[in-house]
Amino acid sequence: MAKSSTMTFLTTPGGEELAIIPRREFEALKEAAEGAEHARDLADYRAGRIPGLTPDEARALVDAVSPLAFWRGY
Repeated sequence: MAKSSTMTFLTTPGGEELAIIPRREFEALKEAAEGAEHARDLADYRAGRIPGLTPDEARALVDAVSPLAFWRGY
């Protein structure tokens, strides 16, 4: 096994290469990836590449008995 400061690499019997990192590093990487994905989605929405609700649909969602009731009728 090759080892860096906080990461361990290993190869499974099937030849798959794996990296083992501390949970805190994994969580930080996961948060960064989710933040980047959110930023891309927001940019796509603002550019009109992802549709949103019309003002009438937004009002209907707010006025619905529950969000599920709105989406079932959508």
